[in-house]
Amino acid sequence: MKERPKRRLCALFRTGLLILLGGIMMTNLFGCGKAAYAVDYRGQKSDYLDARDSYKAGSRVRLLYTMVGTDTDYSFYLDGEELSARYDEKKAGFRVEFTMPDHDVQLECRAVCSMVRTAIDPDDESEDAMLLDLYTSAVATDGGDGSTEWVLYAYSGVQLKLIVYRQDAETDTETRTTYLVPYAALSRCLAVIDEENMRHWDDAQALDGEEGAVTVCKFREPDGSYARVTSEAMPPDGSRAFSRIREVLQSYATDAYKQ
Repeated sequence: MKERPKRRLCALFRTGLLILLGGIMMTNLFGCGKAAYAVDYRGQKSDYLDARDSYKAGSRVRLLYTMVGTDTDYSFYLDGEELSARYDEKKAGFRVEFTMPDHDVQLECRAVCSMVRTAIDPDDESEDAMLLDLYTSAVATDGGDGSTEWVLYAYSGVQLKLIVYRQDAETDTETRTTYLVPYAALSRCLAVIDEENMRHWDDAQALDGEEGAVTVCKFREPDGSYARVTSEAMPPDGSRAFSRIREVLQSYATDAYKQ
């Protein structure tokens, strides 16, 4: 008779434990019950600090856009609707915030370079004006000289056209692929040009050529003229500048922008 209270306590404990475990399982199954949904950054995820692939519905998403260039205006759109973003001087980036809806979303940054606006007459040659051209060719290969060329053209108020030409050395055939990309593609290239001081390479005292390959970059200036730099006459670390521009252009030559 003395053991019955203990048995009852054990039974109550087991019942409480089962209820608790059941509650935990239901929480795992249904969420606290909010599902996570994906964010499509239009190929620009790396431009946001600590951006994630998905967020729970109803959560507050706070992002910092850090790929900020000079002479460029930025705007941000969630599923086509413009967001209010403010520039943070201390963080050197735009703070973008929104509440995650209960579906997958597309977040887009549109960057328009004011240098392009001043260089192009919108009533005359705004469409298809060449803004930047990066050409690279392997030299003296057994099967011939293969080459790749990335060309940025003006296209619309919020997009540029990127055309990639590839010449196959063995078959001597050329392929052409077209992408519609944000203005950020040009802004990032111009930022590299400024950081690497490429506009003043002609004034450099020590110019070296590059063996085995030729790379040429041509870009439009605000007055409508073109500047041209080549690996045949560049500073000792000039190949780094070409590589950085190539990496920027390649980051936009993806299926997300392909036409």
